[in-house]
Amino acid sequence: MTLYRPFYDSVSKKFTDRVILPIILLFYIIANYQIFGKFSILLKEKTAETVFLLTELSAFIL
Repeated sequence: MTLYRPFYDSVSKKFTDRVILPIILLFYIIANYQIFGKFSILLKEKTAETVFLLTELSAFIL
């Protein structure tokens, strides 16, 4: 069992980095837009900047 542990940890980390984190970022972007994006232009600009930065971050992770 100990021989397979590093492989399992590696697969688990890749799954977390490539699947879980982008899903969390997507839900954060959607929630941020639904709560704040409809009320003012300033908040929409902030949301657009946040979307851009999070997209760049997720592209860097992948």
